[in-house]
Amino acid sequence: MCTVENVYDQQIAVIQPLTDISAGRIASEIRFVVAGTNGAPILYLTRFGGRGQWQWKMMQVSDAQGAEIGWLRPTSPVAQFYRTHGLTFSLEANQRSLGATDVPTGAALRERTKPTPVVDHTGAEIARIQRQQLRRGDYGRYRKYWSDYLLDCPQPLPHPLPALLLASAFTQYLYEQFDQGGWQLGLIDW
Repeated sequence: MCTVENVYDQQIAVIQPLTDISAGRIASEIRFVVAGTNGAPILYLTRFGGRGQWQWKMMQVSDAQGAEIGWLRPTSPVAQFYRTHGLTFSLEANQRSLGATDVPTGAALRERTKPTPVVDHTGAEIARIQRQQLRRGDYGRYRKYWSDYLLDCPQPLPHPLPALLLASAFTQYLYEQFDQGGWQLGLIDW
């Protein structure tokens, strides 16, 4: 379970898997529900693409009734993936790009990070996602990292961007967990 909190550290939602994603098991389709504090669904997030297949690792964002709101689609060429340890995702709705952001993977997760910008279709920054590493645990030769993700959006944005921004922050959290081989309790401040 992953909690979503507002700027006052009040929980406003939880993100829970609806698909079994036990350690070591990454299915080609993983569905999550974003539920309000009353337990009612707010959004559904479905991640497509198994291990490998970077170009098919998409995140579909749907409303509480299951109607499609938009997608996060990878736009990174293979060379960028191997050179920068991350993916660039396009934020899309109604078959048009509304913006883009990067999702670090691999070695990039172990480095100190600057906030990751989210830009609109013109390239102007509309939000930032800051990974705040909480602690690290050493388990023999393995090292685990736990992080919070702060989504900073200084201006109100029109629908569907808020849902796509939440999906972007969650995607960063999810890829950090997958990179370490599991699913842990986490926190996204929104």
